[in-house]
Amino acid sequence: MRKCFLFLAVFFTFFLAACSLFNSSNGNGGISLSLPDNSKRSVTSEGSLVAEGVSYYVVRLRKDGEVEQEEKASPGSTITIDGLYPGEYTVAILGVDSDGIVQVYGRSPAVEVKPRDTSTASVRLEFVDGMSLRVYFGILNSDGEYEFVNSGGASVSVTVSGGGMSYSHTTSENVTEGSGGQDFYNTDGVVTGLPKTVRNFLEPGISYKFSVTAYDSDWDKSYSGSASYTMENGYNSVGVNLR
Repeated sequence: MRKCFLFLAVFFTFFLAACSLFNSSNGNGGISLSLPDNSKRSVTSEGSLVAEGVSYYVVRLRKDGEVEQEEKASPGSTITIDGLYPGEYTVAILGVDSDGIVQVYGRSPAVEVKPRDTSTASVRLEFVDGMSLRVYFGILNSDGEYEFVNSGGASVSVTVSGGGMSYSHTTSENVTEGSGGQDFYNTDGVVTGLPKTVRNFLEPGISYKFSVTAYDSDWDKSYSGSASYTMENGYNSVGVNLR
């Protein structure tokens, strides 16, 4: 009788453990999102933006500031992202044209994902074709004054990190009396630095860290520094002190 009791106890222990694992694996939820059609209103339930020229959308899902998932979707489609752990997420939408340039953008408020349930995300989109970014720098000494250094083509590296993503760009820039600058992208289709592709696009409302290093073979050393900046849908100018 005692052996039978022990067998039943072990059996129910394994049974309950199996049930717990089964329930936890099926306790995830999802987020559903309707993407605008090019010929209709471009927002799920808000606004009246017509996203003509958008070839496809990139849907970027974040949790705790980290990118959890990215999906590519066609205009007018509805996508559902399943298998998400319960918690709060944000959904960003990037509308991309046939040249691979981001034309429209929006990000949702926090979306609560519940176990075994599908939540709906609503995203308001805005045109970002007029959004620009310039990163300028000053090479300073220990007293905070400009170093008198010049270069006709210093190697300038800019690394931007934030929102669960990282971007790097190195180019040759003129440095005059310890100062210089670099355009990541510009307006009116004039690209002087990086094109506004999905990989390079810095999302409005997200704070990024800009780390800059400048070097020339004629200089005694390289100069580096960083600054934090929250992007806006418009003109953006980031100043970084280098020492």
